[in-house]
Amino acid sequence: MIIIYLNNCNKILTLLYNMSHKEVAIFTGGDSKYFELLNDLIISIRKQNNDINMIIIDSGLKAEQIEVLKNNNNIQIINAEKMLINDNIERKSIISILRLRLKEICVTYSLNYKILIWLDADTWVQNLEILLKNCTNIANKKKLAIVSQNSRNSERSLYAQKIIELGTWSLFRLRNIVYKNSKGLGLTNDMLTKLEAKPTLNSGVFALHIDSPHWEKMRFWQQYIIDNGGKQFNSDQLSIGYTIYLDNYDYELLPDTCNYLCGCYKLRYNENTKKFVEYHSPYDEISVMHFCGLTKFIKDWEMREVYNMSDEKTMKSILYAKQ
Repeated sequence: MIIIYLNNCNKILTLLYNMSHKEVAIFTGGDSKYFELLNDLIISIRKQNNDINMIIIDSGLKAEQIEVLKNNNNIQIINAEKMLINDNIERKSIISILRLRLKEICVTYSLNYKILIWLDADTWVQNLEILLKNCTNIANKKKLAIVSQNSRNSERSLYAQKIIELGTWSLFRLRNIVYKNSKGLGLTNDMLTKLEAKPTLNSGVFALHIDSPHWEKMRFWQQYIIDNGGKQFNSDQLSIGYTIYLDNYDYELLPDTCNYLCGCYKLRYNENTKKFVEYHSPYDEISVMHFCGLTKFIKDWEMREVYNMSDEKTMKSILYAKQ
């Protein structure tokens, strides 16, 4: 009787879990160059949840690659060109533009999702439950859920270039991404002051409720950046930064484990659990591995120096397909 009861409880919990995520959708996208990584990302999610909704923005996939991706359940592929606002968008910047237009995509294609989660094509998910829990907790409050690149895993919290050496005093120029890329875009001095030394909010992983006001404001800033000669490729991270730092829209920071920057942070692997974990104690399991900061598509690019739980180092592939 106890076994039957426990089995019924498990079924009920599974049903509730699936129901709670019916309105959640994971978006990603890329071109043919990113196909292998994109496919790994999808498989890493499907191995944990075969029902979660997934939408792929096709910015240049080949026909045979699309057929492979379509074989996964609950996958919808959307042609990027149908969502572009004009013909002046650089091909390499298509995803940077469209990741801030997920609400428009949902409206255009009548997708009835509430929690929209973006994952870059060069990520894979080691623990989906951690990601969904954190993203839904924050997004349900109509706040932006995102990871800051300033954290305990960062070796530097402030980026600056020394211009003049003056003994114990020196003159530096701020090089933080959101600040240095804002010069020359017509922002007022007061606005630039607000951006001084502000951390980059990494757009590789973020979540937002479809009814949040952030979407319209981020779109506004992105168009402003493009119209004023800013780089299209990083216009998404700048737009997010302006929305948060200049307009004070609500946000909460996700833990680093929800967007672990493999090219920037030290890596640790737990041989007992066969999982990548955060380098620092308490060695929490990483949810999303992100190849940000790595030069991809060269020989053995994915081989990284990895620590075990005893601080011994070895070289290990961080690709999902090689785990």
